[in-house]
Amino acid sequence: MAKSPDIVLPLNAMTSLRKNIFLPDTFLLGTVALEPRRWKKDPERYPSFAVSEKGEAARDAGFTGWELWERHYTHAPEEEQKALRKSDFPVVGLNTYWIPGHGTVEEGERVAETIAAFQPSLRLVKFNLGPVDGPVPVEEQVEAAARWAELLPEGVRLLCECHPRTVLETTGAAKKAFAEWPVERFGAIVHPLGPARLELPNWLGALGNRITHLHWQSKGVDKKMCPLAELEGEVLMAAEILAKYGFAGSAALEFVAGMNKPGEHPDRLFQQAVEDLQFLQRLQKG
Repeated sequence: MAKSPDIVLPLNAMTSLRKNIFLPDTFLLGTVALEPRRWKKDPERYPSFAVSEKGEAARDAGFTGWELWERHYTHAPEEEQKALRKSDFPVVGLNTYWIPGHGTVEEGERVAETIAAFQPSLRLVKFNLGPVDGPVPVEEQVEAAARWAELLPEGVRLLCECHPRTVLETTGAAKKAFAEWPVERFGAIVHPLGPARLELPNWLGALGNRITHLHWQSKGVDKKMCPLAELEGEVLMAAEILAKYGFAGSAALEFVAGMNKPGEHPDRLFQQAVEDLQFLQRLQKG
């Protein structure tokens, strides 16, 4: 694997960037983290709670908006859909599991309708491309994503999560895709914790400022989920790497400890998310 280029910043600049990485101006709470039914199969994969009812508490804790799991809107009752659209706590990001080039054009149009429903606050859309061993060639998926972008409101940016086991799981494949996608429309998501932290310099070196969003997960390099406070050393190492490469984008808390455990409950998961945010707030204060 090619060695990532070294980028050296002045110490005062690195310190400032590191603090901004802990809590950037846009720091979202991913509602998929709070949903016990997130990985259920249909017809059970529907919301177990009303996201709108937690907006005030999320704002008071210090989050700046939601990164909304699409089904928390599309599969919610009409009253909840209306409450989310009118809430003072904004939906800034959308987490969709629709894959360009897979399924139907109509499915992509429905995701576009959800994005339109939250204008002007919704500016970021997380998506993935398909599995590495899937039937759709990567070139077709890249083209389908570009066509999909044309359906979306101006100013909305599509953020591709270059996930393991997908066609963009390597930096080489990702670079080819992003060379086809316009800068103003497409960015990349990386995971600063978990096993992905070991590859973080390579991704930052390969994609540079195309990486515009972080997904924080309460996961160590050993893949075990735990509160962020128990990963302080790994969080600090990730922050130094991100600062070294000049990262200055947004972030979301995507997954928290307690997920996929017996008896998991949205209220307990939300409390863990707040505690993780409080930990980052303490790090920012130094």
